[in-house]
Amino acid sequence: GPELCDLPCGVDAARSKSQRSFHGVRVEFAFAAPLQPQQLVMQRVVKAILKREAALLESPTGTGKTQALLSAALAAQRHLAASGQRVGKVIFATRTIGQVKQLPGELRRNPYRA
Repeated sequence: GPELCDLPCGVDAARSKSQRSFHGVRVEFAFAAPLQPQQLVMQRVVKAILKREAALLESPTGTGKTQALLSAALAAQRHLAASGQRVGKVIFATRTIGQVKQLPGELRRNPYRA
């Protein structure tokens, strides 16, 4: 049977404050206006997932990378799954334990739901 990563996730419209489109993928975002660094991260993540490439991204502290990464990865996963394509796993790695600990809070704010 299909793995969890191959099933399209849902969107909680109440948590979506804005939308952007990158490479034909609609990305729901938890904040009203994504910052330029966030838009660049989302664009690169969507492209990497659609092309099945690796992406190594870095951006200064406080630029909203986590929310941008989560939104873009889950939007691309949803897009591929909805079109019947196999998604595969998306690996999200961080440098510090502190960054790992912030993920649950970021996921709660994110519009995408399993």
